[in-house]
Amino acid sequence: AMALSWVFGLVLIHEIGFQQLANLWLQLKLFFVVSLTGYHFYLGLLLKQFKLNQNKKTSKFYRYINEIPTLLLILIVFIVVFKPI
Repeated sequence: AMALSWVFGLVLIHEIGFQQLANLWLQLKLFFVVSLTGYHFYLGLLLKQFKLNQNKKTSKFYRYINEIPTLLLILIVFIVVFKPI
C-alpha cells in the first residue's frame, strides 16, 4: 500500500505540474509523508531487533510510538483538505 501511495502520489504531482511544489501546504504534506515512510522503516528495524531477541525498549515506548502514525495521518488530511497555508 505504501509503494502504491508513493507511485500514485508522484504521478499526481506530475499531472498537476511540478510548479505546485512551491505551495507550502504541499511541501508540508510531502514532509509528513516522508516522515511516515521513515517511521515505517524504523519499525522494520525494531522488528528485526525483536526477532534477534535484542529488544531494549519498554512497553511504554511502544505505546507512545504507536500514536505517531495517527498524528501524522491527521495532520496530512487536515493540510490537504483545508490547505491552511
